Amino acid sequence: MREDPAALAEMLARANVRIAPVTEVGEQAFSGTFEDQRPFLEAALRDNGA
Repeated sequence: MREDPAALAEMLARANVRIAPVTEVGEQAFSGTFEDQRPFLEAALRDNGA
């Protein structure tokens, strides 16, 4: 992201964060470590039928 200003701008627009990792599921975006994201990702995947 630091080397690609367009990617950083897109991440800011979609997730409203400047840090990575960012994971998108459907219309939702999650940031933080995998362990922080995991419960939210599992719920989002269930809600989206994955």
